[in-house]
Amino acid sequence: MELATFQYILEQVTPCINKKWTNFNQAPIGTEEMLVVTIRYLATGASFRHLAFSFRMGRSTVASIIKHMIKILWNMLQPLHMPEPTTATFLNVSADFMKVGTSPIASELLTANTSKL
Repeated sequence: MELATFQYILEQVTPCINKKWTNFNQAPIGTEEMLVVTIRYLATGASFRHLAFSFRMGRSTVASIIKHMIKILWNMLQPLHMPEPTTATFLNVSADFMKVGTSPIASELLTANTSKL
């Protein structure tokens, strides 16, 4: 992932995370580190135990961070990058498909003998 992409996601997520310093937890886990743990989990599918060992955190801490961050990522980024489909969107996709589907190459591929498995 490029640094600019990471910074963009971090800017979108930061306002939703409210970690305050307390007497019990004087140095809470930062937003950047929570995002790194979550992205590593989503990219590699590593177990919580492996991530906990890699980031020197507890297993339950990693689990709660990932659960919390995935909710925030979905709530913040889904409306921006995956808007609800409309009739106009489907018509545009259909028109684009028909442009590609009517090319000679596409029609040749569709009519080709595919029984050679």
